[in-house]
Amino acid sequence: MNTNLCGAIGLSLALTSLAQAQGTGIRLRQIATGPGSLTVVASAPGDASRLFVGRMTGVILVLDLSTNTFLPTPFVTLPDGASVNGLLNLVFDPRWEENGYFYASKQGTGAQVTVYRGRVSATDPNVADPASITKVFSRYTAGGQHTGGMLHFGPDGYLYVTSGGAVIVLRPDGTELGRLAAAGATNVSFGGPDRRTLYVTSLGDPPMLRSAMLSVAGLSD
Repeated sequence: MNTNLCGAIGLSLALTSLAQAQGTGIRLRQIATGPGSLTVVASAPGDASRLFVGRMTGVILVLDLSTNTFLPTPFVTLPDGASVNGLLNLVFDPRWEENGYFYASKQGTGAQVTVYRGRVSATDPNVADPASITKVFSRYTAGGQHTGGMLHFGPDGYLYVTSGGAVIVLRPDGTELGRLAAAGATNVSFGGPDRRTLYVTSLGDPPMLRSAMLSVAGLSD
């Protein structure tokens, strides 16, 4: 088929899809205004009544979805204050409803990426236990690599972290199981028929999407 014709068909399909999307009537609406710069939003497993919204400074707030208002007391304030990128990501343990653990990544001084683990208070579900906040991972990103800092739990129950040109595989307690070299790694996800294929997006020239079936020691089949 003629190359120009292929391009025209592709453009036509793209414009048709855009028009269909615009014709759905779906629009974003404001539900809350945040104190400070809001950079992260996450929902906890099994919790349809709240959102957890993070500020660049490392303060994580609770949004009550029944009123669309932020609770006056922050859920948690992570150590080390603000930085250029600040709070990067927030995820909840797949067994959150049982163990109450959450994980947050933050860029500190320079290109230092730190992952913190904390646990919800035993007496108040809207705040974390301040004594539970611990560093489970920290790495300096050198040589112009993308800082990373994205977190994702795999189907094996382990935590995958993009940092310093690699994907780091951690046990929930922060013990490092292994790493995959991935220059410019920015984010990860799992997919494929068995949901166990790892996909990694990376910056570079050209930017790329890579995949791998993992063979990191200690991972379940």
